[in-house]
Amino acid sequence: MFTRLLKKINLTTSVVEFFFARPQNFNPQPGQYVNLVLDKVARAYSISGILEDSFSLTIEIIEGGRFTSLLSNLQIGDNIKMLGPIGKFTLEKIPIDSDLIFLATGVGIAPIKIMIESLLPETEINFHSQRIRHLFLYHGLRFVKDIYYKDCFDKLMKENNHFHYELWLSKGEEIFGSYNIGHIQDGLDKLTLSNLKSPHFFICGSKQAVNDLQEYLLQKGYSEESIHFERFN
Repeated sequence: MFTRLLKKINLTTSVVEFFFARPQNFNPQPGQYVNLVLDKVARAYSISGILEDSFSLTIEIIEGGRFTSLLSNLQIGDNIKMLGPIGKFTLEKIPIDSDLIFLATGVGIAPIKIMIESLLPETEINFHSQRIRHLFLYHGLRFVKDIYYKDCFDKLMKENNHFHYELWLSKGEEIFGSYNIGHIQDGLDKLTLSNLKSPHFFICGSKQAVNDLQEYLLQKGYSEESIHFERFN
């Protein structure tokens, strides 16, 4: 199928949110991705947002990268070939009363953003546990200049008292209250995981980051079945 570029928003100097026209019968589940095809080359990108007539992809533009250079040169109104939706990194089989912990590095936030937006505001109380499940988001970036979506998640946290969001910068400057200095694991160390109800973890980011977080959780005693992940190359 084909889609059409509607607009582009520069989130940082290297991260761009691309908005495309939503084709007929295009009904992705939060967490899925599409393959874009340019110059006979295909690349997979997670869907970061969905509206009635459009959807968005949040993409890091790699300096010297052939495919992202082609993407950057797309003009508003240009058509592009697309395959999808594809993928099993979804909330489909997760029990309704399980607390959810989302861990993202870099543009790994893309599929997690749409997952969280699909869950909030959540008002459905499980009849057995009589509780609304809690959602936690830990987003890891490097520098202050890399920050994006913070206002979005801050707003969601203010509006939903069962949603908790932390931003972690591995190379940030000390600015009290704006973000945390360190890595996602530092935030998890402060979370009392034993208080959570049958938690499920969703991890997305670079291969190394995902592997490190997966190993961290396994060492904490969580089962492989409770850890769901999507690795970016």
